Amino acid sequence: MDELKAVEDVNARWNRAYRERDAGALEDVFAPDWVGVLPDMTVVPRAEMLERAVTNPPATLTFTDEVTRVFGDTATVHGLLTISGDEGERRQRYLRVFTRRGGRWWAVLAQVMVLP
Repeated sequence: MDELKAVEDVNARWNRAYRERDAGALEDVFAPDWVGVLPDMTVVPRAEMLERAVTNPPATLTFTDEVTRVFGDTATVHGLLTISGDEGERRQRYLRVFTRRGGRWWAVLAQVMVLP
């Protein structure tokens, strides 16, 4: 499998797991040292994000405008997430970083920015 396709597949698993609130599936995507940076610049460790994936209020998540780029053993995905729920709709831009370790791709970082 070519590397671009491999990263796109891992990213699609992330999107599906997040949409389905499946922390077990996210565990298979997030590297043990994964961290996230929220819009308020709070750094969230892997364990907290896995918990948030299940406890966040239910919403419809739509991922669009995704662009995947591979740079050797590192890759990025950036895109647009639209969240629709009881509190209305909000949009976020995100950047995800992946690295190839032990022959497979892992997510190691995500940063989210809220759009006005």
